[in-house]
Amino acid sequence: MAHPRYELKRIGLFSAVKTMFLLGGFGGFVLGILQWALFGFMFWAMQNAPVDTFAPYGLQTEMLSGTLGGMAGIFFPITGGMFGAISGVLAAFLLGGLYNLAARVWGGLTFEASEIVSVSSQTVVPVPTTPAGTVTPLPSQQPPPPPPAPEPPRRDDDDDNDEPPRRPSSSMYE
Repeated sequence: MAHPRYELKRIGLFSAVKTMFLLGGFGGFVLGILQWALFGFMFWAMQNAPVDTFAPYGLQTEMLSGTLGGMAGIFFPITGGMFGAISGVLAAFLLGGLYNLAARVWGGLTFEASEIVSVSSQTVVPVPTTPAGTVTPLPSQQPPPPPPAPEPPRRDDDDDNDEPPRRPSSSMYE
């Protein structure tokens, strides 16, 4: 059975930039927190060193270390997030643009799609494929099913007479 082959012709730069902005910003923020923790650990280790390196400074050093540690706890994650977001945007723009240029000249990445085998029941689930150029809507984008048709009005069959119901007339209101 032949597997359908697909080719990635182009990367949408705006979607790549948006994604890398978020991922780079989050990664930079996390690395800023780790950097702050490492900075605090190193400062703590220097204060508790067997050699008294801060002897001439005394109490001012302890107050300064608390202030610097608090400021670093704000500064490192925020600047790390900003630099991560900026570097993610630049990387996505440059690498996405280079890929689009290379795909235009030499062709894009080709890949094959195959069937998925369910592990629990060992049944084959086919992957839906469409001809090139057509778009299959996602399940959430498909229109909702039409509402059911209303039921016809029922007549009251408890009575023995089969007369239609009386309609209001002007004589009823006099």
